[in-house]
Amino acid sequence: AMARYAAEDAAPARRTLRSIPRVRGIISEKAFRERFMDANEPCVVEGVGIDWGLRRFVDAAGAPDVAALARAFGDADVPVVDASTKKATTMPLRRFAEIWTESM
Repeated sequence: AMARYAAEDAAPARRTLRSIPRVRGIISEKAFRERFMDANEPCVVEGVGIDWGLRRFVDAAGAPDVAALARAFGDADVPVVDASTKKATTMPLRRFAEIWTESM
């Protein structure tokens, strides 16, 4: 990814391969805009969503907890692509969770 970032850079002569900066903690919208958006610089924003409640759908290893998602949103239709046929379809999340669990 870093090589691609450097290769796609609009001003490759002024940059070399480098790490992408991380934004930790609180940063004002003005500071974020000036440092990253206006300068068209990439960044990794850490800690966003810690208190959003979404974490209840992720296990301790950071993988999706498909069973918890199915319990909460089982009737919701989700888009699915069959990896073997590349055919796209939709199905209830509950059914997708069953397939996911069986395949793991």
